[in-house]
Amino acid sequence: MTVVATLVTPEGIYLGADRRESDGFVYYDNLTKWHNLGHFWVGVCGNMRVGNLLSDNVKFFRKIKDLAGLCGSIRLVLKEHDFVASTAGNRANGAPLYGSAYMVVGQGRSWWVGSDFAYTDVTDRGFWAEGSGSAYAFGAYHMGKLFCGDGSSAWVMEQCIQAAVDHDTSCGGRPWTYFVPNVAKKSRS
Repeated sequence: MTVVATLVTPEGIYLGADRRESDGFVYYDNLTKWHNLGHFWVGVCGNMRVGNLLSDNVKFFRKIKDLAGLCGSIRLVLKEHDFVASTAGNRANGAPLYGSAYMVVGQGRSWWVGSDFAYTDVTDRGFWAEGSGSAYAFGAYHMGKLFCGDGSSAWVMEQCIQAAVDHDTSCGGRPWTYFVPNVAKKSRS
C-alpha cells in the first residue's frame, strides 16, 4: 500500500510520498503518487491503477467547476470514483477496484479520504500519513518533534517518508516531497 503524507505549516502544506509501485514481484521505484488536479493535489496509496487513471486524465479533472472547500474536495473524489467505475476493466480478480486511500490538499486544508470515501479533515493535526508505511512516518514525525525541533519542515517530511521506505517492505524509492504554499487573499483598502 505504501505511504502518502501531509505536513501543515503556517506557510503552506508539505506533501510527501514514497515512489514504489509494484505488480506482484515486480517493483518500480520512480512513481509520483501526488497528482496536481488544478484546485487540489491528490495523493493515492493502495491500488495504483487509481493513481494512474488520475495521472493520465488530469485534463478531465481540471475541468471540474465549483471545487471550493470541503464540498469541492468531496465532489472531486466522487468524480474520481465515478471515473474509475466507468472505465473498462474496473475489477481486479473479481473484486471492485476501490482499495485505495487518498490525501486531498487544497485551499490550505488537508483531508484524509478512506477507501470507503469517508472524509476526515486532518489540517489541525499538523502531520498525517496514510498507507502501510504510515506508522513509521508517524513515529519519525513524533521523534523528530521531540529531538530535532529545530529541523526544517521540508527535512522533517523527508525523514518521515524515509523512515517508511527503510522499514516497510511495500515502500520504496527515494522520498518525494513538494511544498504547496498558502495563497493569502489580499485585502482591499
